Amino acid sequence: RTSEEEIRRDALNAVACAAAMAEQMDRLNREWRDRSLPTGRIRIGISTGSVVVATIGSAQRLKYTTIGNHVNIAARLESYDKLSEGAWMNGRPCRVLLSDSTARYVGEAFSIREVGEVSLKGQDQKTRVYFVQRPACQGEPGSDGEEGGR
Repeated sequence: RTSEEEIRRDALNAVACAAAMAEQMDRLNREWRDRSLPTGRIRIGISTGSVVVATIGSAQRLKYTTIGNHVNIAARLESYDKLSEGAWMNGRPCRVLLSDSTARYVGEAFSIREVGEVSLKGQDQKTRVYFVQRPACQGEPGSDGEEGGR
């Protein structure tokens, strides 16, 4: 994408997709709880920027992949602070973290809260990170709009 509007639309679609995933996780958790099965949780990291997308390999073995700094940032956001995810998730089945590059496009469309500047593995500079307060799944503990986390 090259225009600001296209990039903004992609960022909005990515966060909307994360919200849809959270809704499905909530639905599945309700079903699993009703059947006395363990529930699940997911973490999502989103960073907006230039990446290279390609199919690499040979006719015998092809792999579709993405390469670039924003791919790395998104992966690090997904795994960031996972050891204390209980505080982050506040009973919700889904945690979504955004880099500043995504937050600037979606901040008015979604309820986000700044976490601060954090050091991510493999990054020389600190990354400003935002927590998507919504999607807070309906019916989940902590989904009453109160801020969770730190």
